Parts: sequence; C-alpha cells; structure tokens
Amino acid sequence: MSARHQNKAVTTRSNWFEDSDLSCLETAATFVRNGRTEVRKWWYWVYTVGEIRRLLEQVGLAITNLYGSLDGQPYKSGSPMLIIVGEKLVDTISRKQIKNRKS
Repeated sequence: MSARHQNKAVTTRSNWFEDSDLSCLETAATFVRNGRTEVRKWWYWVYTVGEIRRLLEQVGLAITNLYGSLDGQPYKSGSPMLIIVGEKLVDTISRKQIKNRKS
C-alpha cells in the first residue's frame, strides 16, 4: 500500500426525499484521512416525464417528441437517456391573429 493510500477511508450515505413538490436524492460522503474527517454532500433532483411536461407548460412550452437515444429511438421507461423536443405554446388570441394574417 502506498503512503498516499494509508489512513484513508470513504463512506457514503444516500437519502431519498419525496413530497408533492420534490423528488430528491441526497448523497453524503465522509472522507477520513490522517485523522481528519470531511463530509461533502450533493443532491440529485429526479423528475418524471409528467413533471417535466407540467414545468414546461407553466413557462409556455409544449413537448412535441420524446426520444430515448440520439438515433431517434422512442423514449420508454429504461431508455438510456431522455431527449425532449418542444415548441413554444401560442395562446388562443395569437393563433386567431396568425390565421387572419394568412387569409
């Protein structure tokens, strides 16, 4: 064992927090080296597609397509990634104005 690795330990702990507004994974790592202890924390927020859809709609955006990979495979549970394609929502008054301009 090299001197660099002597007297060093790392432990981690994760807690899942969930309520109506928050889905969050908090992870804490405790580093012990040469008798000194340091704790570092970080958080991951987890969103469902439905939550993302609602958040986008609140700011005037709509999802038009969901992909599960860069090669255009449809998104499904277990896909390696989530790629969202969306567009800005146009309110009803603006749609009428656009239709009238085209006429």
